[in-house]
Amino acid sequence: MATIDSPARRPQPALTPTLAPAKAPTTPRRKPRRRIGAPSTSALDIMSQLFDTQNLEYVSRRKEIDMFDSSSDPVDFGTFGRYRETPANEMSPEMRDAYEYTRQLRGMIPGPHKIWLANPRLAEAIVPTGAYFQKDSSLSKAEIEIVTNVINGRWLSTYANYEHEKIGVLMGGLEPRQVEALIAGLPTSFDDPRQQIVYELASTLVRPRVVPVGMYHRAVATIGVAGIVDVTVLMGWFTSVSLTLAAFDVPSNATGLTEEE
Repeated sequence: MATIDSPARRPQPALTPTLAPAKAPTTPRRKPRRRIGAPSTSALDIMSQLFDTQNLEYVSRRKEIDMFDSSSDPVDFGTFGRYRETPANEMSPEMRDAYEYTRQLRGMIPGPHKIWLANPRLAEAIVPTGAYFQKDSSLSKAEIEIVTNVINGRWLSTYANYEHEKIGVLMGGLEPRQVEALIAGLPTSFDDPRQQIVYELASTLVRPRVVPVGMYHRAVATIGVAGIVDVTVLMGWFTSVSLTLAAFDVPSNATGLTEEE
């Protein structure tokens, strides 16, 4: 009996998943960006109106200010900066006593003393200190001017700075550039060892910084303990001078009332 062979099965190819074609990435549409700070039309209108109003107010106020000469305002200005001096023949007995006492010790009424006369008892108490540094201090005139200009520069009194920039050169014998550096707070140096240690000590204390032990010993060896005391008290003295002149806004060209002969 004939055998009928079944047809051989052909191997079927493996089925692979059909992938959809990849889509190109799409960039999301951006909303139009509004520039930061760009006001709308209505905002511009509002701003314009505000500007016009403020401008009118400014012009009006400016006209009010210009109606008077502020340099002659009796409330803001006196005969010596903001301070209005009392003529000698109109002083109270207490003020006149302080006036005469100042002239006796100083030969004149120096800048801040004009203002201190407003407090006669204080004026009489403080005048001898200034007179001491004029006549009896252990410091030389050059050393006094070094300390004075360090302090003046620190407290920004235009009157004291202008006056002692000249005094430091003419009476203290210092070089102009040295005095300028003292006032401006710039480094400088002195050939004289006493002047140098006075400068170092005053510059250290005014910043303020701690006086190193080594500097202290050099100061004792150079100007003595009495000299250190003179430096520190002079710094305090001229601080009171500078702050008084600054509080009363005394300009560098102030002269004050003419003193009696």
